[in-house]
Amino acid sequence: MEDNALQTSVQIEGEIASHPFIQTITIARGQKRIDCGLTINWKKNVGIGEYKQGDDWKDRRRAFCDDRFKLNILFPARLESPELYKNAPFDVCKSQLENTFFNSWDSIKHNIILHWADLVEPNEKYGMALLSDHTTSYSYGEDFPLGLTAQYSGIGLWGPDYKITEPL
Repeated sequence: MEDNALQTSVQIEGEIASHPFIQTITIARGQKRIDCGLTINWKKNVGIGEYKQGDDWKDRRRAFCDDRFKLNILFPARLESPELYKNAPFDVCKSQLENTFFNSWDSIKHNIILHWADLVEPNEKYGMALLSDHTTSYSYGEDFPLGLTAQYSGIGLWGPDYKITEPL
């Protein structure tokens, strides 16, 4: 898209399960950040999740809860024993979570961020921050890099009475 002395931008186009997407990545001279954008043209609710959620609302387990099965944008980093800090609702705090993985509504973990999540080594020599322009959730755990949730879906998000219809 752009390649000059001040800025380089690339655009990647493709499909996720037949749904078109456009991703942009921009690096600007003098900036310590990399700007990323993602647009997905969903044709229908594809039901992202661990399994197809049924209508059994008495079951505590939910297909769309576990971060490992959401559509994540992952950012692997080689950091030694990093600590995770986050801009959580009503707080900025150090995460006490071993991971963000859960699959039932009664074991929900506090993995919502307002604007950022930050990994930093204990000596504070190296780190990495992920910034978001909206409230989202993050994923993280042993052998699972820090990531931001790009999309999740499931019957529980729409309620038992709502119907998702495909475009005409």
